[in-house]
Order: sequence, then C-alpha cells, then structure tokens
Amino acid sequence: MGQTRLHLTASKLEADRIFAALDAAFEDDGLPIAVLELDEEKDIHEVSLYADGDVDPVEARVRAIIAGLGLSKPVERETLPDIDWVSRSLEGLKPVRAGRFLVHGSHD
Repeated sequence: MGQTRLHLTASKLEADRIFAALDAAFEDDGLPIAVLELDEEKDIHEVSLYADGDVDPVEARVRAIIAGLGLSKPVERETLPDIDWVSRSLEGLKPVRAGRFLVHGSHD
C-alpha cells in the first residue's frame, strides 16, 4: 500500500504557522512534513504531510490543529503509488562520454 499525502494551500505566514504546529504535533510519530512555495508572486504555499496506513485519524488531527490556529483550510488527499523511486530515477541515467572515456554509474 502506498503513502497518502495530506496537503493544503495557504499564504506564507499561514503555511509557516501550520508547518510549525504540525511539526510539533507529529514529531513523535515521525511523519514527514513539508512546506513548498508554489507561487511567490501570488503568495501561495503548500503544506504536505505524508502518512501510511489508516489516514483518517491523522487527517482528523491535522484538521483539529488547523482549526486550533483559527484557520479554515480544506485538506486534500492524494494516494501515492507504491514505487521504488531510487530504481525509477536511475532508469533514465545513461553513460556519459568524458573525452575518450565512457563513464558508467555503479547502477549499470
């Protein structure tokens, strides 16, 4: 089963507040949390939290934390496919010519 990404968009100030609150709340759970700038000019940022297994209790906690900050933001879900991303990223790497040498990566 793949991971589920819970995400929402907010202004930079709101995203920083949400990120800090989620980071503190989920620190012991070890769930990855990220904040990303989507559009600097329009001040759109995205906060994402990645969870395995039953995501309903995690989503409920996220919604409660956001509400506790006095914010009203819709939380969206995205199910990520179960892919070996390291192998997938190495598929596109081809040998590189360096002068008269052809350099292969250790994955070849």
